[in-house]
Amino acid sequence: MIRTMLSRRKWLQRGAAAGAGLVLGGCTTRKFSGPGPFVLAGDTERWALLSDPHVCGEAGKRFLGTNMAEHVRRAVDEVTRSRADYAGAIVAGDCAFRRGEPGDYQMFDELLGNPVRQAGVPLHLMVGNHDQRDRFESAMRVSAGPAGRCVSVVRSRYANWFLLDSLDRTNQRRGRVGAEQVQWLDEALTAEDAKPAIVVAHHSLDKAPQVPGFAVGMRDGRDVWAILRRHPHVKAFIYGHTHRWDVRRDDGIYLVNLPTTAFLLQPRQPQAWVDAVLRRDRIQLRLKPVNGARGDLYGRVTTLRWA
Repeated sequence: MIRTMLSRRKWLQRGAAAGAGLVLGGCTTRKFSGPGPFVLAGDTERWALLSDPHVCGEAGKRFLGTNMAEHVRRAVDEVTRSRADYAGAIVAGDCAFRRGEPGDYQMFDELLGNPVRQAGVPLHLMVGNHDQRDRFESAMRVSAGPAGRCVSVVRSRYANWFLLDSLDRTNQRRGRVGAEQVQWLDEALTAEDAKPAIVVAHHSLDKAPQVPGFAVGMRDGRDVWAILRRHPHVKAFIYGHTHRWDVRRDDGIYLVNLPTTAFLLQPRQPQAWVDAVLRRDRIQLRLKPVNGARGDLYGRVTTLRWA
């Protein structure tokens, strides 16, 4: 299901009383990968992480050699037909192809929204720079929160997910969170500090390598980074937008760039979604290709440890 976005006041009022489950409301490079499968037990929960599907209202549309709709179908089929009991699925923005047209969202709901909901997997959607906020809210049946932005807090068993809205202007590369949302994030993180926090946005903080000649991060990324560093229970910042896969760590916070299921902006990058297993002290990530690719890249488990 798609959760309604809460205002800061309502979220803070409900936060203290809510129980477990889903509730709305110089960089150092290191390798975190290791061989072997996920270790699944009773103390884990599984999440599907997708980004930049760029669904077009025309299902047969191809761009840069990719049929976006077909790749989304493959990802959704794997999530919904899996024997894994997914705690939720998060789509980190750019649901639409280019300008967030109504037909794009209609097709997106047909290909991804409805099948995932019907499978009983809670679905959490975010906007990116190729989304149009008003059309997105109308088509996806969500309502805005602080400063008219689509923000939410998702509580899970072992971590809280803080989903941000970094859309500044549709079809413009750079993003912006804005002062009011920064304040909301600070207050929300302060109110929810009993579990590890994972913050997700479409745009990067400009803390990691970018596509050459392609300025893409948040204009106010330094303000967001200052908030993240202020709260020691923030363990990871996850983002999309660059259509590349990258994991690194800065000042104790993991920076995870999700790959795209759609077209590539750089060669030799994966077209994939991320199968994530969350535990009390870590999250394990594994790429799941949507283009039939094989190889060590997709069998490798990347483990991010909190402790």
